[in-house]
Parts: sequence; C-alpha cells; structure tokens
Amino acid sequence: MKTKAQYKVKNWNVYDAALKQRGRVLLLKSLNILQFLSPGVMLRDSDPQLQQLKALAVQYRQVIKTYLKLSISEKYTPIAIA
Repeated sequence: MKTKAQYKVKNWNVYDAALKQRGRVLLLKSLNILQFLSPGVMLRDSDPQLQQLKALAVQYRQVIKTYLKLSISEKYTPIAIA
C-alpha cells in the first residue's frame, strides 16, 4: 500500500507568506471581485452586485482587515468599497 509523500517545511517565513497570499486570493474570489474588472463596465451605487459586495464586505470586515489591511465601515458607499 502506498503512503502519501511527507514534506518538511524548512523555511516557515516563506510558507507563512504563501499561505497569506493564498488567503488574499481566496478572499477576493469569495467577494466576486472579478465581475468588476471587465473593461467598459459602468457601475452605480444602486447596482445589485455592488450592494451585495458591500453587504459581504461589512459582514467580513475583520477578515478583510486581517488579509488585505483594509478597513471597511458601514458608512462607506458600495463604490467606495469596490
């Protein structure tokens, strides 16, 4: 029976930085940021996608602050958050 290969971490600083980077990417993907990066798209505060982004950003503001070093306030408009 084959066993899984085991790896030893030799440089914890690099490993930790890689995990943080992966967390940032997953966070941005969870917030569905890619939908706002299409060229030529005009956005308004009243757009449902921006309203959903604001709701998610406010809900997960502590995670956003930890990973992205951004502060999110409920007072911010959806455009300010995006």
